[in-house]
Amino acid sequence: MRTLSPQEIARIDQRLESLKILYLEIFHELRDHYFTELEKKPEEEFESTFQQLNETFAWSVVKKMEKELLKNVSRQLSKSQWEALKFWKLDFTKVLSVLLYLSVIVLGYEFFGNDTALALSFLPPLFMMVVLLYHAGLYFSLDPNYHRPRKVLIHAALGRYTLLFNLLNAFMVLTSLILNRSGLENLALIFLILYTGFLSLYALSLFASIDLENLKVIKK
Repeated sequence: MRTLSPQEIARIDQRLESLKILYLEIFHELRDHYFTELEKKPEEEFESTFQQLNETFAWSVVKKMEKELLKNVSRQLSKSQWEALKFWKLDFTKVLSVLLYLSVIVLGYEFFGNDTALALSFLPPLFMMVVLLYHAGLYFSLDPNYHRPRKVLIHAALGRYTLLFNLLNAFMVLTSLILNRSGLENLALIFLILYTGFLSLYALSLFASIDLENLKVIKK
């Protein structure tokens, strides 16, 4: 075993960065593999071994690894989330807070009308989205070539939540407009309450399935 030189380490990092790896887990796994294999070889064999590793972990191979990892983590997250959604496992204080907020939506509707109730119904889902983005460590860059690997669990959670959030939003807005124009404001309010309650409980179960300290799925 030998210690790689700074120049050799830079070559490895440049190679991995060129692959635009999505997930930190794969980035670290490949980096460790490169280090392990290259440290076994004498310095004069670095180039040939390095090229072999590059061929083994070609772009298509890495992308396949990313898909498999995301699929596995999504499956684990789904299983953990369904367990968290069982009513006897739900946190009473969190459920109570959801019910209280649903009461606020009703009051908003009674005193200020449907537009206020609609706006209030979007606040909890949006808040949950902001929390997920915060833990993802996302920020925008003007550099078109900017790329940084991220934790696969947050990607999986964002994907699940964003899909449901967008589908329900589109359905809720259209349903609310149709019902209000048809003079069925009370029915529109019921849909708003169901929408907010369901999405809030879904988001709470999602967070109950994630260890935010190390960003791993909580095994139920």
